[in-house]
Amino acid sequence: MLFTQNALMTQDYVFFVNKGSRWRFTGSFDSLDNATIGVVIATSYGSRFDTAVKAGTLRKLETVASHESNFRKLLAHRVDVVICSRLVGLYYLRMLNGLNDVEVSGPTVETTLSYLVFTRKRDYTELSKQFDQALESMERDGTLKRLNNAYQPPQARIPSK
Repeated sequence: MLFTQNALMTQDYVFFVNKGSRWRFTGSFDSLDNATIGVVIATSYGSRFDTAVKAGTLRKLETVASHESNFRKLLAHRVDVVICSRLVGLYYLRMLNGLNDVEVSGPTVETTLSYLVFTRKRDYTELSKQFDQALESMERDGTLKRLNNAYQPPQARIPSK
């Protein structure tokens, strides 16, 4: 795989809960030690979360095949908490008409970078360089921020500096 040099975006992994839920992430995983947490099978949510799962701090995991299933279960009160990247979570909540019923609980668990990846079956080295240049230009002139804000609910919009 050929990764671009510049990250396409950052992803903040956060916990989502139903409004009025007693579950509050304080920054310590101990605050969710008895919560039933919805996760997607074979998905990493960053080293902090993965380590807490391996250590047994987070014991009650409900595994599903998709983020959509996780948010359907949260809205139906079949899980207490869902971990997901903020943007992906807000997308599914908007799609499921659940933005008014669910909120982010506590601070960001971890922030990761996401990159565009090209196949190595063909030589995309030059295209990858062109992509990086275009992305840098879009970042400088504010296009990326405008695109994000145009397609995201208010909770995900990038504030002006």
